Amino acid sequence: MMFKSSIYDRLQQVRPAEPEAPVTKLRSDYRTDTLCLLEGVALTSAGAVAKGQLPSSAAAEISATLRGPDGYGLLVHEIALGQAGASPASGEQVARLDRRHQRLETLIQALIIDALLMLEALPEGAPFDIVLSAPIRHASLVEGFIARLRETVAATPFADALGSVSHRAAAEQDLHELLAAEASGGMPHVIWLSVDSLLFDSSVSELSRRGQLAYASRPSGLFPGEAVAALLFERLAPDSPAPLQGWQVPLAATLTHPARGSRELRRSPAPLMQLIERQWPVQAENDEHASTREPFEPMRLVMDSLGLPGRAVEAGTSLMNRWPGLDMIEDGTTLDSFCGWPGDAWLALALVLAIAELEDNDSALVVSLRDDTRTRVLTLTPCAG
Repeated sequence: MMFKSSIYDRLQQVRPAEPEAPVTKLRSDYRTDTLCLLEGVALTSAGAVAKGQLPSSAAAEISATLRGPDGYGLLVHEIALGQAGASPASGEQVARLDRRHQRLETLIQALIIDALLMLEALPEGAPFDIVLSAPIRHASLVEGFIARLRETVAATPFADALGSVSHRAAAEQDLHELLAAEASGGMPHVIWLSVDSLLFDSSVSELSRRGQLAYASRPSGLFPGEAVAALLFERLAPDSPAPLQGWQVPLAATLTHPARGSRELRRSPAPLMQLIERQWPVQAENDEHASTREPFEPMRLVMDSLGLPGRAVEAGTSLMNRWPGLDMIEDGTTLDSFCGWPGDAWLALALVLAIAELEDNDSALVVSLRDDTRTRVLTLTPCAG
């Protein structure tokens, strides 16, 4: 279980590093169309999430400071850091940050040790990079976040294995571009650390501007939340053997379409149904090529935003038509009802939730319906075999 002992207790349990420095394995020819997801951990308002550890959904609570457009207090999802054994980030540099950036720093520090402990599953001294995705609003602040991450890693047995630490914005960026090695090369493994908090006026205003904020007089929408998630990926080289563990994550399947609810879209099948029919067509029973088609049937389902108008009906109709055995409640998790809307951290958290209760040989599907004019799905299938 995460967060049940202090950082120092957990570090004492890490095997000591070999005295010689690890061999550098910089490469720049990794595949750009697929990644292998090995493990993930996250911290949410519902609690800690990890492989074999999925808490119950959290109930939203009335914010003491945030109000909706109707003047009433907003229902929000806030992470209870005291229960996680973490405390607010401190230090002279952190003290000069504004409240939102201080919160991001605190969330990062609350998870970073558990993120590093995922490296225990790799060969001793295996080199790795770190990619940080956080809504850091000023380029001048990025250097400080990266420096503090390096300082934290330097105090652990994983210090000598650390390659590059970079900041890359997660919003609207493809996962594979986000985690691609730098032009000068990158390590075979990469930790993606993604964090966001919407519990501030500027974030609430942005949700309201998009017409997606849920408040007392209009409960249909998204409740502001926050999350920090870390995932350990293996970058795949053309000549490297197929990993024996983890899940392959190919490029996302994306469909751009007229706005949901528009007259033009109502005349055609739902976007998610169109995407499923395109990516995973049903084989006819008498199709002589049916036995050669790569099968895909998700055992776990993660959706981003069923609280928005029309999304639940679209998801239910489309998914059940294609996979009648898939139970959206028993086999699925929805981010906005699980822990509120986590902003730019939604994809990293969705991937952690997808593998939390996934067996090694099973597959999962991540569905994004939040955008009015774009639908996106990612698949997770076993790397081995």
